[in-house]
Amino acid sequence: MHLDTVPAQTHRLDEYADVFNGYRAIRMIDDSGTLRGELVWRLATGHTVEITELAVFDQSDRRQGWGTKLLYAGLDDMKSFFHDKPYSLKRVYLFCESTNKTGRALYEHQGFMEMAVLESFYDYCDAVLYVLDLTKKADDL
Repeated sequence: MHLDTVPAQTHRLDEYADVFNGYRAIRMIDDSGTLRGELVWRLATGHTVEITELAVFDQSDRRQGWGTKLLYAGLDDMKSFFHDKPYSLKRVYLFCESTNKTGRALYEHQGFMEMAVLESFYDYCDAVLYVLDLTKKADDL
C-alpha cells in the first residue's frame, strides 16, 4: 500500500465532494487502486488545523501501523502547507467518538491531549476533543 496526498474534493467523491473544497486528504491506497483509509484536514484558523477524519476502513488493515502512518503523513502535509506562510502552525485538533478506544489510544500516544468531552455530541455517544500543541513540539513540525 502507499499514501497519496490530494485535494479532499476528490476523496470519497460519491459522498462528500461538494463540502470538502479546501480540505486536503491523505489517502491509503492498495496496489489495486482501492481506497483503504484516509486522513482529511482543513485549515481552521491561521494557526490551527482540524483533522476532520482519520480512518482505516478495513478491519484487517487495523492495528498494522497504518493509522500512525496516516497521521504522520498528514502532519507532514500540514508542515508543507505552512512552510512558506508568514505564520506557523501551532495546534492541531480533532473530535473523536468517546467509544473509539483504539483511536483515542493512538491520539494520546502521539501527544494529543484530551481537552473536553462534549456530551451527546453524536447521536450514539459523546465526543472527545483532542489537541496537539505544536508550540511544545516545534521540532516535530
